[in-house]
Amino acid sequence: MSNKSLNNNESPHLMEAQHISNCGNNYYSGRPIPVLNSKLLSLVVILGILLCSLFNPFLLINSFFVANDAFSEIETTEKFRALYVVASMAEYQTGAKGTVEGEDRFANTFVPIVSNAAHSIVNQYPTWDLDLFLIVGYKLRTERYDYLRKKLPEGVGLQLWEDAIPLSYNTTKDKTLMLNLQSVNRQHRFVLRDKLNHYDLFIVGEDDMAINSVHVEQYLDIQTEINRLKEEALLRENQKTPTTSDKFYGDLSSAQLSQMIAGFLRVEVLPADDHRQEQVAAANSMLNMEQNKMHVDPKPCCHLQPSRRTTDPFYRLPKDPKSDQLLMWETAIEALGVRKFPKSSHLDWVAYLPGVVGKDKTSHTADYYWSGRSGILGENPVRPSPHNLPLFAHQAMYIMTRDQLLALDKEQTCKGRFLPPFSDKYMQRNGIFMHHHGKWMNSAEFMVGGLQLYTNGAKNAENAGCNLQRIVSLTNFSKHLTYHISNNKQRTINITRLVLADDLLKQLNYVKDKAAIEMPLMQR
Repeated sequence: MSNKSLNNNESPHLMEAQHISNCGNNYYSGRPIPVLNSKLLSLVVILGILLCSLFNPFLLINSFFVANDAFSEIETTEKFRALYVVASMAEYQTGAKGTVEGEDRFANTFVPIVSNAAHSIVNQYPTWDLDLFLIVGYKLRTERYDYLRKKLPEGVGLQLWEDAIPLSYNTTKDKTLMLNLQSVNRQHRFVLRDKLNHYDLFIVGEDDMAINSVHVEQYLDIQTEINRLKEEALLRENQKTPTTSDKFYGDLSSAQLSQMIAGFLRVEVLPADDHRQEQVAAANSMLNMEQNKMHVDPKPCCHLQPSRRTTDPFYRLPKDPKSDQLLMWETAIEALGVRKFPKSSHLDWVAYLPGVVGKDKTSHTADYYWSGRSGILGENPVRPSPHNLPLFAHQAMYIMTRDQLLALDKEQTCKGRFLPPFSDKYMQRNGIFMHHHGKWMNSAEFMVGGLQLYTNGAKNAENAGCNLQRIVSLTNFSKHLTYHISNNKQRTINITRLVLADDLLKQLNYVKDKAAIEMPLMQR
């Protein structure tokens, strides 16, 4: 495993750690470690592996960054600092999941995505310090690294963790080591742990998610409002004023607000005049005229900078898509609900995304109005499980502030630690599991998409979850849509799971209007 250093004029926050080999986790430190002679380093690696295997043959063996569990002192500066972390398993497409085998994923997907995100954020927030940390499961040639560097805005720091796929045993009884491909998704947690005290905001995504400044702005807007409401709630609680906690409207307690976080929904774009638009479109016979006129705005997520190069992904994607071309496949109206925020809040009505288990004894989830209660699902509707994976709304990205990341472990929000060192009770084998073990900890869904953050973990993730409740503004619904530019799910997912984003927005507003009727006039 190697770690490319920066040019001297790049961000100092990315120039901290050299690495040595030892047994246990891939692990970072906020402190510099002396660079070892290459021959001595090789000897250390070999001795480390031999010692690990000798004393515990079932330990996962990895290169890792030496660290102390205690968080170092937070660095202070007047500038706001953001770190964008992206992980990529393969340099070229494998042909799986509807991709074209042999296609250059690094040049045609990875580079355009991170370049688009960096330029968007720098243009929107010119006073910020933005750095980029890339985690790749392969060796990156110098000319490829230089190509990436040239695509980034001036002043954006860049650090690369190469060959980042960890080794693990095939099973707990098997002594055969193998590359655990899926677990490259887990590696970003070590980066967060190392960089935690040097940045104010962390943006994490898979290598085909088009994240931009609109998503960052919307996230910060919602979190700022949640923090404001939390201060009001703490004042009420200090004055022993009761909080409405068992309704889908009204004031929220500080504990309930602490459990809320802005969420996002993935979309793809159908080709213009695709016949599936009519097949997928919902009947929506219950909607009134106003609801039927509602449409998502495709510009924030899906109007990417056009490219003249026929090899760029933006070239082959549908140009300037219209609202009726935006497609979802990972949730539906039956999995969602709505809540009315206090009258003093500009958030007004929000949608609740699935995942949280309200009956969990550690949960402080505020109630919401389930869509099935509105009649939109017909008579005797069945409420899906919060852990129904086809309806879970896998995000493939998340955004969190430093304070939020600190709170996950320091306030024991997560049953299994979110940042390393991982808890042995909930995150056995350092969070590395193979799918045939019936576990999900090594998956993108668990590490990046939200199976840990937004659920209690459930049986398929060892109950290691953080149980955060994702909310989506109905007023700014379009700013919560993120573009999956591989655009391949629409070809591989059963058509019965496909949902037009327009339809979902209309249905949520129907549910919201039904919920409003049931509210007291004073609360509307």
